[in-house]
Amino acid sequence: SGCLWIGTDRGLNRFSGKDEGFETILFPDDPAVNFIYAIEEDRTGQVYLQTEAGLVRFDPDAPGRNYQDYGKPANGGGFLQPSHRIGGLMYRH
Repeated sequence: SGCLWIGTDRGLNRFSGKDEGFETILFPDDPAVNFIYAIEEDRTGQVYLQTEAGLVRFDPDAPGRNYQDYGKPANGGGFLQPSHRIGGLMYRH
């Protein structure tokens, strides 16, 4: 069974189905990580987030919600800044 990932300006949300509902995932160490613009998943299940803080790798299956913040590009830019409140959607199956 899959889940729907929704990135917003208030964290990452996962919808796992009508029985489990929504779960909000916040990254308290760096509030800028909670501004999510885009979401991608690799073949191993790692989730990559384009955030206000830069690129973040997130392991949704790891205990403690482990994540690695890679920061912004060296030139200080390069990320699109969409004006929408929902910044990213991804369906994980």
